[in-house]
Amino acid sequence: MRLLIVDDDAGLLDSLRRYLQRLRPEWDAEYADDGEAALRLLARGDVDILVSDLEMPGIDGAELLARTRESHPATVRIALSGQSSRDMVLKVVGPAHQYLAKPCEPAELLAVVERAWALRQRLASEDLRKVVGGVDSLPTLPSLYAEITRALNGPDSRLARVAEIVEGDPATSANVLKLVNSAWFGMRREVTNIGHALNLLGTDTISALVLARGFFRQFDQDTVTALAIEPLWEQSLVTRTLAVELARADGAGAGMEELAGTAGLLHDIGLLVLASTFPGPFSEVVRDADGSAVARSSLERALIGASHGEIGAYLLGLWGLPDPIVSAVANHDTPSVDVAAGVDALTYVHVAATLVDHAAALVHTPESVDTIPVDRDYLAAVGRLEALPQWIDVGMEHLAPEPMP
Repeated sequence: MRLLIVDDDAGLLDSLRRYLQRLRPEWDAEYADDGEAALRLLARGDVDILVSDLEMPGIDGAELLARTRESHPATVRIALSGQSSRDMVLKVVGPAHQYLAKPCEPAELLAVVERAWALRQRLASEDLRKVVGGVDSLPTLPSLYAEITRALNGPDSRLARVAEIVEGDPATSANVLKLVNSAWFGMRREVTNIGHALNLLGTDTISALVLARGFFRQFDQDTVTALAIEPLWEQSLVTRTLAVELARADGAGAGMEELAGTAGLLHDIGLLVLASTFPGPFSEVVRDADGSAVARSSLERALIGASHGEIGAYLLGLWGLPDPIVSAVANHDTPSVDVAAGVDALTYVHVAATLVDHAAALVHTPESVDTIPVDRDYLAAVGRLEALPQWIDVGMEHLAPEPMP
């Protein structure tokens, strides 16, 4: 791994050099004391992970990160700074994947770098890492974007109304969680609740992001129609609701319900990445997939080089979202690869997403329940196979169409 750390504090650089040489002598770690020197090192070859201070003379960290995104989009970009203003943080939230606040213990930096390196191994294709690494925000539906702007511009702007809209949009939810889980907010625990996240941000910050800085982009209406994006939104919302209900029926507790709901909302976020970055291959997937999530993932790997779950998990992991959400997104079609975690958000998201994918068969031909491809071996391995009949009943109740008035 090639790691580049940039900071104009010579003492900090020396401390990090000694720490990393002792614990990770196998890393190819380089150090620069300003942006110009960093750009020269970047020009010599690809850097896997860049850690940069923000407040530096000359080329500051925000400009360095932005230029790195343009020239080396596959590089994982981590901002490191002390008492940065809100304006600086909002300036860097696009080009930086994560934000760490000073003083940052070397062990904390090491953990973040190791997690980023592990994520890079998850997505084998360098070309895909370049594409996904260059994504700074996810586009949303024009109608939802318009709703958010109206809610923020209205005479009685209320966070509760904004939260209600955001919670109905996987893309905007992911964008918000990226920002609020940065260390700038000094949170002692990871934030997975959208309402809590928006309360932490406040209306001024949200307005700056949505209205002034264009951080939240829109799909154009032609793309929405051509790529059948609206059904993806609707399916994500239903999966979120059902994942919460399954966790509740299982007595998993409020914390797990929240985690499962957020993971359910985001489980297909990779499809939005594909729709916005690979519209041609994505349209082929939409056209040729037979409705089976596993078959769709296989087709994605053949056409693009990775499944939407793997691509979505890579992006959310880069953005610093909690590991249980990243795992649920990565493995919701193939949960057996993560049996060691036990019962987790993945458990409820996998079952919920599978039931939603096969809602028609579940509701209209209940005798075919046994053919629904829930990974029963996985459920047996985590000790929840006996809960499946109850979960199917919950699914049938929530997925049944509303009776006609």
